[in-house]
Amino acid sequence: MQKNVSSTQKIHLHCFTGTLDQVLSWSAAFPRCYFSISDLVARFDEVQKSVVRGIPADRLLVETDSPYLRALSNRDNTPA
Repeated sequence: MQKNVSSTQKIHLHCFTGTLDQVLSWSAAFPRCYFSISDLVARFDEVQKSVVRGIPADRLLVETDSPYLRALSNRDNTPA
């Protein structure tokens, strides 16, 4: 992407479940990169949770992706 996209471009990594190295790499290449975490975070293991903790707070987005992603219940997912 670095060849085709300006480093000042805003980027949104939807439903991010990557590694801390990926967070650091994307953040270095694109300082306006945002990482969104869905309610699937309820199923993350400790490594994945540590990755979320490593995302700068001003680059962390929370998403519902309603109604498609459901955390731990069978109930419908709504943005309410």
